[in-house]
Amino acid sequence: MVAETYKAADTLINQASYLYSDLKPILITRITNIADSDSNSSLGLVISEQIGNRISQFGFPFVYLRLRKNIQSRENSGEFILSSDVKRVSHKYAATAVLVGTYAVAKKQCIYQYSIGSPRGQPYFSQL
Repeated sequence: MVAETYKAADTLINQASYLYSDLKPILITRITNIADSDSNSSLGLVISEQIGNRISQFGFPFVYLRLRKNIQSRENSGEFILSSDVKRVSHKYAATAVLVGTYAVAKKQCIYQYSIGSPRGQPYFSQL
């Protein structure tokens, strides 16, 4: 799974190569199960951490939003980023991008979708 997650992170960063012009932090949210987005999952946490680790190998600092007390969350549900939170938190950490994603569990595989987008409400620049 690590190799697949790293490959996805590589693809996202390569698609958003202009981020290299200014190595500012990337905000990383927990990857959520599309069938149960109201719950925390160990798989989503592991995927987020693996992507963050890989992104840091490219030289990008990152901020795990799950470690911050200044985003919205629901009791027993984990962290869910709202657009107003993204703007506020990205300004605080001078972040240039936010990574979000979902996964779905099929019979014999997991299907993943990740996006790196602008925290300032501009269109997403990289999707996989």
